[in-house]
Amino acid sequence: MNFVKQKFIQVDILVNNAGVTFSGELFEYRSSDWDKTYEVNLKAPFELTKEVSQIMKQNKSGSIINITSLNAELAFPDNPAYVAFKGALKQLTKSLAIDLGQYGIRANNVGPGYFKTEMTIKSWNDINRKNKINDKTILKRWGMPEDLAGIIIYLSSDASSYVTGQDIYIDGGWLAKGL
Repeated sequence: MNFVKQKFIQVDILVNNAGVTFSGELFEYRSSDWDKTYEVNLKAPFELTKEVSQIMKQNKSGSIINITSLNAELAFPDNPAYVAFKGALKQLTKSLAIDLGQYGIRANNVGPGYFKTEMTIKSWNDINRKNKINDKTILKRWGMPEDLAGIIIYLSSDASSYVTGQDIYIDGGWLAKGL
């Protein structure tokens, strides 16, 4: 991680957008799956933030955006590590907001719902699964990667200079709809 310090004198924005998932019933879940999910979904954002925030601290400004998930709020079956570590990342962000705010650094979460990505393509291609997910949202559709652009631009800009420690869900209204 020292490459950050060696190459950059100013960093304004860090977007931690990493995620892996391994599905399987709890009793069949491998420890290696748990460890890999931890490494990518929680440890990597922590380590990158630790490095980059040192540069941001010197410049007395910065925006850290952690991509969590709808699953930081709602559990789903057969994926304990993903749910656990996205929930932990959500709370880590709040802690970072408190610890780094005194240096002018903001930290916020963006929690996507179901988006068409490489990670979700199997569900996207299963028409029954795709329709069930559509029905969970108010907008009756999945998100597309470009649906995240606006919130990332906002949180990266001075327009959000008084926003920190927040969870913003881009989920087509899933959380609002409830049951």
